[in-house]
Amino acid sequence: MTKKENKSPSLIVRILASILCVLIVLVAIALIGFSVGENIVFAKFYSRADKAFKIPGLWGGSVPQGFEYIDENDIFLYTGYHKDKVSPSMVYIMPDDGEGKARMVELYEKDGTSFDSHVGGITIYGDYAYIADGKGIALFELSDILDSDGKATKYDFIEVDFSVAFVEVNGDKLYCGNFYRAVDYETPQSHHITTPNGDKNTAIIYEYALNPDTSYPKSVIPDSAFSITNAIQGMTFGENGEIFLSSSWGLSKSHIYVYNTANASKGEFALESGSIPLTYLDSKCLIDDIVAPPMAEEIVYDDGELYIIGEAASMKYLFGKITGAQYVYAYEYIDD
Repeated sequence: MTKKENKSPSLIVRILASILCVLIVLVAIALIGFSVGENIVFAKFYSRADKAFKIPGLWGGSVPQGFEYIDENDIFLYTGYHKDKVSPSMVYIMPDDGEGKARMVELYEKDGTSFDSHVGGITIYGDYAYIADGKGIALFELSDILDSDGKATKYDFIEVDFSVAFVEVNGDKLYCGNFYRAVDYETPQSHHITTPNGDKNTAIIYEYALNPDTSYPKSVIPDSAFSITNAIQGMTFGENGEIFLSSSWGLSKSHIYVYNTANASKGEFALESGSIPLTYLDSKCLIDDIVAPPMAEEIVYDDGELYIIGEAASMKYLFGKITGAQYVYAYEYIDD
């Protein structure tokens, strides 16, 4: 064997190592560029938003969806489904100062099997946590979630005549709505409404009156409805009666639409049992459009700030791990 032949393998290794180093550098540059670019694109958002706290569970398979704040307990809750779609869905309990240790609570059906629903929004009223669950709303006892055994069992289920994506309680009213995306997430044709202002809305929110004594809706029939736009992930209310709706899909920019219902057009929405009052949330009563980073999910309003949770930094999507999406952001809402 010649000296030239002896050196050939070593030369090949050095060449491959050099190529690998170049690729690593290029990937690092691309990631840095992506992160810097994201901060430039959303500079207006970040100028008003602070990192409130890190979202727990993102390395463990949780895909964040619903979001809620319990003022008397000083805690935030978020729902997430597991990216493997087999393990139990979960609720994370997080101290509002971001300093204490977060706790995960796995969710189960009454028969002990995993509650592996693609959970959506979460809201609290009285003794129960209402969690969006496909064709309705799953009820969990709040005490069962907040105890220290790390699991909670579904207590009851409220059927709704559409696929519920998000829920919210304001006063003694429960709101639940659906999510529209052509082909992927269709909604009933009756939800496709051209508003008096010419907007083409594609989804509906039902409003139910709640009974403070039972923590349940007073009737299975909603009291009223709201006509809304597509891709709505969450809902909350401002201190002056504003309605905030968060909208997102994939890598597109998220939007948080702010409506003043005092300016909204009114109509009626037909149910099998009769008609109920309908409010059109459209461009006529839209007072703000907050552009936010991709994959914003449910939102919480508290004391002048919008708290926004997203799913971009989950193990399902990953890219958010380099853009700061692993944090809940507190956005200072200023009514311009």
